[in-house]
Amino acid sequence: MNYKTNCKFIILALLFFLIPVSAVWPSAAANGFAAISIDGDISDWAGMTPAFRDRVNDQNAAADFDGTDIEEVYLAKDDAYLYIMMKIYGHDPKMDMDVIYVFQANQSSQSADTPGDRWTAARYNPFTGWSVSVRERGNPDEIAHYDNSYVGVGERCIEWKIPLSDIGDMTDCFLRVYTHVIQQPQNYPVSDENITNIPILFDEDGIFIGVGHPQLQWVNLRHQTYENGSELNRLYMTLMDEARTQITEDLSPSVELFDPSGRQVALTPMMSTPWSDYSYIFGRYEANTGKWIYDPYFSSDPSYSFNFNDTLFAGNYRLVLTISGYPTAEFYIYYRGQVDLPVFSAASFKAEIDTFGNLVWRWDVPDFLNPDISTSNRASIGALFQGVPTRKLLYVTVPTQMGFAFVPKNVLDMFMDEGETLTLELNLRENNNVSRSYSNRIPLEAASGPPLCDVDGDGLTGLSEAVYALQAASGMRPTGE
Repeated sequence: MNYKTNCKFIILALLFFLIPVSAVWPSAAANGFAAISIDGDISDWAGMTPAFRDRVNDQNAAADFDGTDIEEVYLAKDDAYLYIMMKIYGHDPKMDMDVIYVFQANQSSQSADTPGDRWTAARYNPFTGWSVSVRERGNPDEIAHYDNSYVGVGERCIEWKIPLSDIGDMTDCFLRVYTHVIQQPQNYPVSDENITNIPILFDEDGIFIGVGHPQLQWVNLRHQTYENGSELNRLYMTLMDEARTQITEDLSPSVELFDPSGRQVALTPMMSTPWSDYSYIFGRYEANTGKWIYDPYFSSDPSYSFNFNDTLFAGNYRLVLTISGYPTAEFYIYYRGQVDLPVFSAASFKAEIDTFGNLVWRWDVPDFLNPDISTSNRASIGALFQGVPTRKLLYVTVPTQMGFAFVPKNVLDMFMDEGETLTLELNLRENNNVSRSYSNRIPLEAASGPPLCDVDGDGLTGLSEAVYALQAASGMRPTGE
């Protein structure tokens, strides 16, 4: 090598060491690396969007310990590792070997423990410090175990990593995160459970980009018969978000239903629109105590209902749900077949507002109830204003054979507004909601009959009737049956 060539080599070598490394090689993030350091300092997660945000104080009361209430969860990955970070509400992670912090790749958005689901947990041991394990549902053996160099704990946060090869293919998997407390042998309560419908997706830089698709919260297919002789079938459903909270706004979904043979079912909205946002007060009769229990507030049940006349067959129905801004999703609903239920007749209704302001309502119970079918009766009380039904109902669940409902004055006052009148309807249903029957709905004033407060049958309202009314108003079982 001559002098000139040697000088060129030396100059190039000096330039190599003087130029910043980032100018020679692209940054880790540019090559699809998350560039996360596991050290308890979460500043390197700055700018990332949480994969999941949880509600505060939503823990299991049996396992509600400081440092176990998840606030936010972040995910990232590079070519070698999956990185998990949890922020904790109000406290640092609990340093207790009975507490674990868990991330799981769920194969199903509806199930917690499908065989084959892989999960990883960070856990503290007072003798060895923090560690990480990887396991698989249905496999008793640990897949992998890593020491405290794989875990970082900071102020109100914990982060850890595992090799991507341990967690396996997360394609089509959903996010599940939770904290778990082992209180005593054979008792393993989940402290803060979050089974989500958020798909586990990352961009080219390894940053989590999954977005939760609205999912079915509750769905059923049912056959309904009516006192006027009509029949129809109904698809009823409610939706939930990625945190499994009921969605209370109309997302205007496109809904397609296919029967077990693959034929599309012709759906029509239950009313002018399938969306319903009625308000409800729920009550029930407690047979073991003889008390009438009513919620002291209105509840809402935003839902979608479609009617159809196609025959319902036993088997799996396919539901296709398309919502603007989300990919199309498919669900399966198993329909086991309808049963024949008797219809309670509104002609037997005898109801009135007694002198204490309570609603007292009786009806005849059909003699041909099938004792092998598990049913309950719902006394449905509606309200009219200037002859138009309002968007609220008072639902009282009573035993099928009982034939009686009682609503105290304070509940009626909460339910009714000035100028409103009441309507009455009975709805007998299988407890699995597959089959229902409905009486006619009639105004309260049409539910005529002999005086209902004539407890002792003497045709008079006296001391016996006063005792009955006081017992009923106190919530105890009425004596005048």
